[in-house]
Amino acid sequence: MRNSTYRTIFMATFVIFWGLFWVGQSSAKDSRDSAAKQAKPSEAKEQKRRLPFAGYPVILYTPETSIILGGGAAMTIRDQKDPENARPDNMNFYAIYTLKKQFAALFNPDFYFHGDKWQIKTMLGYQKFPDLFYGIGNSNSDADAEDVTTEDFIIRPALTCRVYKNLRLGATYHFNHTSIQQVEPDGKLSREKLPGSHGSLLSGLGPIIEWDSRDNIFYPSQGSWLQFYATVYRGWLGSEFDYESYTLDFRYFLEVQNRHILAFQLVAKTMQGLVPFNHLARLDQLRGIHGSRFRDQQLAVAQVEYRYPIYQRFSGVLCTGVGDVMHRSSDFQLKQSKFSLGVGLRFAAIPNDKLNLRLDVGFSRYGINPYFQLSEAF
Repeated sequence: MRNSTYRTIFMATFVIFWGLFWVGQSSAKDSRDSAAKQAKPSEAKEQKRRLPFAGYPVILYTPETSIILGGGAAMTIRDQKDPENARPDNMNFYAIYTLKKQFAALFNPDFYFHGDKWQIKTMLGYQKFPDLFYGIGNSNSDADAEDVTTEDFIIRPALTCRVYKNLRLGATYHFNHTSIQQVEPDGKLSREKLPGSHGSLLSGLGPIIEWDSRDNIFYPSQGSWLQFYATVYRGWLGSEFDYESYTLDFRYFLEVQNRHILAFQLVAKTMQGLVPFNHLARLDQLRGIHGSRFRDQQLAVAQVEYRYPIYQRFSGVLCTGVGDVMHRSSDFQLKQSKFSLGVGLRFAAIPNDKLNLRLDVGFSRYGINPYFQLSEAF
């Protein structure tokens, strides 16, 4: 298991520098095109929108999947007349395929209308991919892990409207169809008949309340972001399970010196009702802990990052976090909380919008885990 982790870290490090070459060439071309347009104002007027693009390949190996091939891409979209602090439309796409015929794809378009008064943000996903199930609760061991493969179709649109200064109100809808493809014959999912162990269909909607005073949506240096959203799943909406989910996410950013930033995050989640096992709150925010290791109906997490410049388009991150899951909020005990540390490298894939390609490595008593993707952890 440890050799597999180190191999993954090595491959991710190799891939990030391959990706840097790719996005670097793309950005260099953007710079040349921009310079040409400045030299020819008449042509610049004809170009109404800027479409910076960044992409990266993925080549990894794990025992559960064999070789993983794929990649990710992001695009930001601006009108030439937009100020630099305007919220850009953006799209993210990620897809991977394994030699064991496993597949996962995720598409996240995010659009603003009438300035930034209206926002439509959507998550569209499909996956047929292996995962690990350790049981439910905040205490388990490596020996508790069992393999499970699910096939999921995910649709999650959200619409918000800026009603006063930085305050936005809106609504979200969540559809998720899960079919269980494979479980271990003598495992917990086979023996205990947990909710969702034979698959699930979820359909729920609810309100969103958001406060956003960040100076940039991808890499803020100051401001705050607070979001509360609730989703109610009911049979009359087509859901096979009736329950409610409430999430509070608060982030604060402080530039203590030029390009030296402290970032804070607090997340709390509570769920009430009969929740499928694979939709319970997961402790996947802490880098260094497998995202499926701990799950239950309540979650509390706090994270801190120190972000600092290294050289030109490169920057670094030091991070730490603490958190836990629990069945009831009254069960929370600080001494049982999970703790993690991490280091990271950033490359400005789209410098004008501060969209970074990131490689993080997280450390905890539960293992060492690499993370490689576009955009920040929070």
